[in-house]
Amino acid sequence: MNRTEANNLAQSIAHQIKTGSTIDVRELRLQEWQQMNFPFLRATLDVLKVFKAHKNENDYWIALTNWRKNRPDNYYLVTFGRDGRPIRVLCELHECDGLELRWQYKPTRTDGRNEERKQKFSEMYGSTEVSISIPTASVSVDEFLMDILRVAEIRKVAQNLQTTALFDDDGTFPEGRRIERLHKTRERSSKAVSQAKEKHASANGGRLPCEICGFEFQKVYGERGENFIEAHHKIPLGELKDDHVTDTTLDDLALVCANCHRMLHRNPFFTVEELKRCCESS
Repeated sequence: MNRTEANNLAQSIAHQIKTGSTIDVRELRLQEWQQMNFPFLRATLDVLKVFKAHKNENDYWIALTNWRKNRPDNYYLVTFGRDGRPIRVLCELHECDGLELRWQYKPTRTDGRNEERKQKFSEMYGSTEVSISIPTASVSVDEFLMDILRVAEIRKVAQNLQTTALFDDDGTFPEGRRIERLHKTRERSSKAVSQAKEKHASANGGRLPCEICGFEFQKVYGERGENFIEAHHKIPLGELKDDHVTDTTLDDLALVCANCHRMLHRNPFFTVEELKRCCESS
């Protein structure tokens, strides 16, 4: 990030905290973070702001700072946390394209188990490459901070090769918030959804069974469930790179029940065919 981008982000976080955040986070005064004696921050050229957050009984510190003196216009968002007793850097993001901050998990311990760590991180996050949407009109500061803290928690689990994973509020870890939102937006806004429902009903004698498990809302809920089914976009999340909603064809959609839809969006992500095989074998 350049200094303007970093400063805007710092001010956005500070403003959200003052106006009411749903996250346990506060801005630290200069004297407070200096007393913490962060060796990483003492050596930096410029510290814009430092925030302290609390999640899952753990404390985290988030700093917006110039990380390297020899690159005066290269600012980082650095997250510190306790990994055991000492406070360590958990992730550092500085690559910015105006929409996202990026970081790649690259463990460097000398015990010969770094490939295991990368595999564990990838299993929980969906990739070793982290992409976090910066706050915009459609992305709140709270969402941004929660994504940062999730990555920090995942990194601690991976570094220590813990067998018990930490889970997000809905039981999953994000593959990338902007891509996830884009995926759901395409499902909800597509003009093809009504046509897909008509085609599906025509092929099933007027019924709308889930394409995966066969559940029918009308059969269970009567009139309240009439003509109800959810549309799932078949294109894998990782292939949705555009930042706008493209036209959707009938072949792009699968009509599924709410339970199967949630399972399709859970990490690791399944295709419709994979989840159907899973359902049939259970």
